[in-house]
Amino acid sequence: MGDFVNPYISHPALATFAQLADEFCGFLEGEEASPSRGFIQRLHHLLSRLYLGALELPHTDVLFGPENDDEEASNAQADNYRREELEQQIRQVVARLAGYLGEIDYYLEVFDPYETSNAEPVGGSLVDDISDIYRDLLAGLRQWERGESGAALWEWRFNFEVHWGEHAISAIRAIHTRAAFYDLGWFNADPT
Repeated sequence: MGDFVNPYISHPALATFAQLADEFCGFLEGEEASPSRGFIQRLHHLLSRLYLGALELPHTDVLFGPENDDEEASNAQADNYRREELEQQIRQVVARLAGYLGEIDYYLEVFDPYETSNAEPVGGSLVDDISDIYRDLLAGLRQWERGESGAALWEWRFNFEVHWGEHAISAIRAIHTRAAFYDLGWFNADPT
């Protein structure tokens, strides 16, 4: 991975995604007044919007140039330090999620739908899914707030492709199944 050639990238989808990430993180950090059913329905809606928003982000190849390992290592150390600062906040969100999700936290899925030789179901956890998404989005959001739009793009788009996107799809599927076939019901953006 080379240095960011364009550490301050401007793109309308990036600004839109920053708003979505802020809304998602704020929702998880805030005091939820509705019962857990409403919380999970809202979570389903937000996850779907995040997934679509991430698909609209520019690809990360717009950020890179020639290799420079010394500067890259320095940037990685700074990012690791910033991540450590966020861990306490993440633990608080995990505790709240466990309380809201309760019995629907655990679900089964086939991890790789194209792997036919071992299509055994594996266990999943909504708390794990949502907290991993939160961690990746919050790290990018902090970079965005510092004006580091290139680093935020990297955090959001790259990690969407290799990490949090998979968690989002798993969580969306689990919540969708709960809404369609069990007792959750559907999100209503205008509950009148």
